[in-house]
Amino acid sequence: MKNAMKQAIQSPSERATKRKRLCKANSIAKNSGSNGVTISTIDVISDFDGKKFSKRCSDYSVEELNDIAKSDFDFFEKKAKTAWEKYNPSHKKMKPFHLMLRDSNISLRSRLSNRKALLASSAAMMETYQEAIATAPGNVFFLTFIVPEGVTEQDNPNPNINGVRSKIYRAIKKLGGDAFISLQVETFSKKFSGEDFRRMDLHGHGLLFTDMSLSELKRAINELNARKAYRHSHGVRAIVAKEITPNTAAYLGSYTTRPPRYVKNIVHLKNDPKTFKLRGTTQGFTDEMSLKILYALHQIPIKDSVFSCGNHGRKIKDIWKEKYLANSSSRPLDHPSYDVDLSTRVLKRTILNINNH
Repeated sequence: MKNAMKQAIQSPSERATKRKRLCKANSIAKNSGSNGVTISTIDVISDFDGKKFSKRCSDYSVEELNDIAKSDFDFFEKKAKTAWEKYNPSHKKMKPFHLMLRDSNISLRSRLSNRKALLASSAAMMETYQEAIATAPGNVFFLTFIVPEGVTEQDNPNPNINGVRSKIYRAIKKLGGDAFISLQVETFSKKFSGEDFRRMDLHGHGLLFTDMSLSELKRAINELNARKAYRHSHGVRAIVAKEITPNTAAYLGSYTTRPPRYVKNIVHLKNDPKTFKLRGTTQGFTDEMSLKILYALHQIPIKDSVFSCGNHGRKIKDIWKEKYLANSSSRPLDHPSYDVDLSTRVLKRTILNINNH
């Protein structure tokens, strides 16, 4: 069924064209080490709401973070609905749209596009992070993984879930320790230099449990980032480590599962033109872009968006799973209560219609 669905929504010529484009994008990585261009991915973490904070991240309560997540998803859903109605004027086609975002019977097989499932996952993630930090057997750090396998096109999103998970898993094995990771979709407002498409990126955030100090971990990460397999085009650091404390645990947990509301804007530093930050902004987050993000999220089941490495990592994942099912406040199902393949095909046709306008 999965193979049939993929064939139905993407022709061989489309897949061949996409492979060529992505190969071109990532081939830049082979020479990017000498151009001095760097992206400060750690700045993305400190830019939760796309503007300067009125509070420090440690000052946000769980209730406030839940309210922010609900508000962000409402914003995203409104923009996606506007685009859907524009390109699907028939009222008969509203049902698959509403089911993708509003199916109330959620489970671990629900998609990231489902409002109730994503908010339940976000609430569970905050609680899990707090518990994980409080009971950590050794040191624990917050890691971001932006691997080359996560790059896809905004006009034809096809997240490489298995490729990204596998690359992150291998990186954790090389670093040592146990980990608990969740995946997230992000978009960019502009094309990168030398590319003929705008990126969408599937990447990971999570907790690493280790005996290493932060300085030792960063040295190990630098060695790994220098390897060809982890070298990202335009100098993006594939792995970044950050301290996490009991006061910031809920905030960073919510960050890993936040609903889509912002695109990343490339901001060059005035004192160093070769270095730039990725800053979250609602400018450029168009109605049409929201549908493309929806299509990407609809391809990712909740159960595939969260994974672990090592015995302690599996223990933390089980804690998240238990909390997620408790937060869902509905009878868990083995599958979504609607035709996922049909909804995917209808959404794919809508995106093709957008691209042709």
